[in-house]
Amino acid sequence: MANDYQKRFWSKVQIVGSNKCWEWKAHKTPSGYGTFWMNNTNYRAHRVAWMISNGDIPNGLVICHKCDNPSCCNPNHLFMGTVQDNANDELSKGRYPRGENHYACKMSDATVKLIKKHFQTGDLNGVEIAKKYNINHSTAYRIKNGNHRVRETGWNTKTF
Repeated sequence: MANDYQKRFWSKVQIVGSNKCWEWKAHKTPSGYGTFWMNNTNYRAHRVAWMISNGDIPNGLVICHKCDNPSCCNPNHLFMGTVQDNANDELSKGRYPRGENHYACKMSDATVKLIKKHFQTGDLNGVEIAKKYNINHSTAYRIKNGNHRVRETGWNTKTF
């Protein structure tokens, strides 16, 4: 039975050479990850490629792409790690979205700079800034202090 799944799986992969990306040719998520239906469950294709080639994935671990190509199923391009390992890999390659590019961003980089400038010049206090920019005063002070603001914007204002 497992062999049938493997045949069906690999028929959906464009295998071109051991060092190149093996592209998933079937359905993909909007973010580019292949999906494969097996045992009444929809799996990410790269995870199935890993399981076929290397065995089960322990709970709490993820399969990451060395090549940064979400539709790649080449086992040579995959590695197992924690969610933190995957985030570190993204950061080291400059792929982690920051500032206005972060999915949770609700405030432009320019607005953050203006708020910081108000604090630097002293023309407005935190409560006045909060009212002017329609934010909570604690958010204004977190911007001032350069603290992480993931819930509001998804980035660290120390980068400004």
